[in-house]
Amino acid sequence: MGERRTSLSDVITLKRYRDLLKTAAKIENREESLTIFFLLLMLGRVGLRVGEVIHMTEDWYHADRSVIIIPEHLDCECGLCRHYADKLAENNEDMTSEEALDEYWRPKGGHRHVPIQTERARQIIELYFRIVPYTTISYSTVLRRLKKVAELTDGVDASSTYPHMLRATAATHYAWAGVRGPALDTIFGWLDEKTKEHYVKKTACRASRELARVRGTAPKDEFELRENPPGYTGLRPDAQSALITVDTWTPQTRVNKHPRYRDDEEWLQEKITRYCDDDATRHKATLNVVKPLWIAWSTAVDGIVERLSTPIAKWWDSRIGIYPSDVLKRSKPVAAFSFFVFGTLLLAWFGLALRSNGFVIDPWSSTYQVSRQSLVALMIATYWLAIEMSLSASRTTTGSQLPTAEAVGLSVDSRSADQ
Repeated sequence: MGERRTSLSDVITLKRYRDLLKTAAKIENREESLTIFFLLLMLGRVGLRVGEVIHMTEDWYHADRSVIIIPEHLDCECGLCRHYADKLAENNEDMTSEEALDEYWRPKGGHRHVPIQTERARQIIELYFRIVPYTTISYSTVLRRLKKVAELTDGVDASSTYPHMLRATAATHYAWAGVRGPALDTIFGWLDEKTKEHYVKKTACRASRELARVRGTAPKDEFELRENPPGYTGLRPDAQSALITVDTWTPQTRVNKHPRYRDDEEWLQEKITRYCDDDATRHKATLNVVKPLWIAWSTAVDGIVERLSTPIAKWWDSRIGIYPSDVLKRSKPVAAFSFFVFGTLLLAWFGLALRSNGFVIDPWSSTYQVSRQSLVALMIATYWLAIEMSLSASRTTTGSQLPTAEAVGLSVDSRSADQ
């Protein structure tokens, strides 16, 4: 059995998506035209799941707040809900199909608020619920309409056009535009961080933005979110001759009655978890090799430091006789000034390291990278810090002599000393 194809493999470009919208707006039958435009926008930009689009009612949309509020539960007996209820009953011997149906419909992402940011989306929601007489449609109807409009659009593969592909297209578009993770979670109702990371990493958008930052180039305008993209009324031609007449809504491409996939997000999470487990195993195997080498390196460095610290301490005492730490302890202004100078140099060095991509620290995706040059600099700094600490320690036991009582002005009574 071959590798399963994911919706990310079928994501379409911005141009192709706009072509689909233009084709939908040109369909002569206005009710069908509005329905397809609504489906394309809700799935391909608003980011709803197909189950949410099928069950959406007019009262979900709150025009005063410009938001779609998806309820936690909705009583439903549509074909899609009955299909899933039957599946649930098959896997539970103590449950009938009717009892299982009581669980449906529930949105996979739970109760959430989805923002509507463009006039284009607000307009199509209002037109759809005002003009289209049937707003309850089946999954197979949604799929037929999407595949039909794909067949009518040049450059779009109808066999790769389906609801979750459009949702993946929306996620990819927002990720490339730079929308942050928490906002993506809210828009798409993702329950697992791995899903979000898969979209961001798989599309290489973060890597592309990082390369653009290093090169000093601006991101492509293609991925900027336009404030007022053209809506349905702006795209629909006035001339009758420009409209597209559709004789049959049965597409030439095969149409499934029910989704043939578990929501791709569940499958992606399973694949990613397995990959992460394999990755952890690889890291553990690598650690088993690196750990002995690191122990050997640390032992060698400790031996060098131990052998050098005593002669260096004696030389320092005989030639200089004063340690930086002594000066810092005796004078607070000097200590503060030294800390300021050291901190400034450290921040400047760190800034240069960041600018040259010496460090990449991204806790969100657990990405930590360091260049070889920066790693060498850190090792040298750590080595000299160890030398300084060893010098300070050895000074108290070898090189430095404690002051005598006479040197500090104290008189010693020999008789009391004898006692």
